Amino acid sequence: NFQEQVEFFGDIDILISPHGAQLTGIPFMGNKPCTQLLELFPVGYELPNFFGSLARNSGIGYSYLYMSNNPAEDEQAKSLQERIRARAQNLCPRPELIVDTVQDLILDWQQCWNTDVNS
Repeated sequence: NFQEQVEFFGDIDILISPHGAQLTGIPFMGNKPCTQLLELFPVGYELPNFFGSLARNSGIGYSYLYMSNNPAEDEQAKSLQERIRARAQNLCPRPELIVDTVQDLILDWQQCWNTDVNS
């Protein structure tokens, strides 16, 4: 139910999620300092300003990963059918990329807590 969703998002410090409607609850993460969102995009589909702007306007740190070694502009889906096909792909990020990125998010979170929250 709605209350459970609010409580779920309110308990999160760092959220890692593929792009999608489940991210509409991220404003409920903004009720505490230092929260972070890492959004994942499949090859051929990248919209970092969609939920990224919602996160930033909610006071949430935002970063994203695009699941390709090529620039997103070179692979961006042009038609509706291409976007549907791109979004249906499995996300298979390189483990070291996820680990490195999550470690950076944790360091940012710790630094925020050590400076902003405890001062």
